[in-house]
Amino acid sequence: QVSTDPGVRAVVVTGSGGNFCSGADVGAQGPRAAVEERPHQLRTMRLISETVISLHELQHPVVAKVRGVAVGAGMNLAL
Repeated sequence: QVSTDPGVRAVVVTGSGGNFCSGADVGAQGPRAAVEERPHQLRTMRLISETVISLHELQHPVVAKVRGVAVGAGMNLAL
């Protein structure tokens, strides 16, 4: 929607609550993670990757408004 809306001049990415991104539960992602959890983890990683790539490919300026902590993929997004 952003790329087709002529009224949009920039994109500001923010977090909700008191932090930008508190990071994922890495305990659930370690080598002891249940096999049944892995498809969900892969979907989540793909979604994060697709989101970051989409923001990178926008023709508009993208600004991260970071308040509080920015950990994990959220730190990469903020950069």
